[in-house]
Amino acid sequence: MTTIYVADAFITDKPFSGNPAGICILESWKHNSWMQQVAAEMKHSETAFVVKNEEGFSLRYFTPTIEIPLCGHATLASAFILWDEHIVPATENIVFFAKGGTLNITKEKDTIHMDFPISESTSVKEIDTNTLDKLKINASSVYQSNNDFVYALETEEELKSYKPDFSVIKSLPHRMTIITAQSSQTGIDFVSRVFAPNAGIDEDPATGVAHCILGPLWAERLKKSKLKAFQASQRGAHVELEIQDNRIQLSGKVKKVLKGTFYG
Repeated sequence: MTTIYVADAFITDKPFSGNPAGICILESWKHNSWMQQVAAEMKHSETAFVVKNEEGFSLRYFTPTIEIPLCGHATLASAFILWDEHIVPATENIVFFAKGGTLNITKEKDTIHMDFPISESTSVKEIDTNTLDKLKINASSVYQSNNDFVYALETEEELKSYKPDFSVIKSLPHRMTIITAQSSQTGIDFVSRVFAPNAGIDEDPATGVAHCILGPLWAERLKKSKLKAFQASQRGAHVELEIQDNRIQLSGKVKKVLKGTFYG
């Protein structure tokens, strides 16, 4: 038996917003196949597995189909659960050791701050119009960060009305297909949507690692180091960002929605 939690991360002021993550806090690591099966059973974008070590906590993330090295919303949710369940005192910071890097987590009232590495991207000079036609996207510019692609649209309205064809997106050699635009909303700098069907996630409700790519892009475009973002998924999500040298601070709020016992 294992205690399992579900928490919504990067919430807005509306109920059932942000991205739900499963969180399992383990005494020691279980077999990879067991963790993958738990994540498949949970069916959330990511399920995080946490194990205490001498310097902090080791952290691993599984989508319903694969393990990934880094996940923003599941990190945020895991930190919240450690504090909320009094596993870590409210006055102490948390250090996570993930395959994607060392993550320092702090809390200020009900907002959690995560220190993440920036994900560098490059402008794609020769835009593949074939891919744009397949995606039915009218992008003004395209960026690549490893095998993640960002398509910048002209307006927020285009982004919100976009109807993805997941079979087309899945046929592309992309981990994440990200669309983004400058926001027309007061107090929001940019908006985005994130699709990752090759990782078992058609549209992700809130994606911290995508904002590690988007933050530096919009910081450069808007000439500001502090940004407020809205991920325009069906659930909606708020992410605050601050660029600091080669790091990015992602901040958001979390709500615990479930605590139970997993018998698998």
